[in-house]
Amino acid sequence: MEGDELIFFEEKLDRKLTSRSWCNCFPDAKGSACRELIVKSWSNYSHLGLIDRLPFCAKVLLRWGSEFRQKYKRELADCLCSMRILRGSSAQEDIQMFHQAKSRYHELLYYREMHWQQRAKEFWLRDGDQNTRFFHIAAIAR
Repeated sequence: MEGDELIFFEEKLDRKLTSRSWCNCFPDAKGSACRELIVKSWSNYSHLGLIDRLPFCAKVLLRWGSEFRQKYKRELADCLCSMRILRGSSAQEDIQMFHQAKSRYHELLYYREMHWQQRAKEFWLRDGDQNTRFFHIAAIAR
């Protein structure tokens, strides 16, 4: 019975920390590439216990996250560069390419905003805010 409760809690937590719009913005976060990394990392250290596997899996995910962020930054820079080059051109093809780059740039900026909103929520859930600590201390003092 206890195992069932733990599984339900994890599923419920997963739903609360991610939203449909967040998953749409960051499809790779829950996509097959990330899942494959976790499965591969987990199976490479199958001889270890659960607690001992976690640092190895975390290291793989940190590296993946770093590469993901670098790719994201490069794509933002590429969009800006394309828009600078194409700006002012009167050729129809260049105008279309400019609008595509601009659209992609705005999409990437939206993704970044969603990422930081999610991070802010994560920090708040983990650390609370200044008022939380104050009210907790006040409640204990009573």
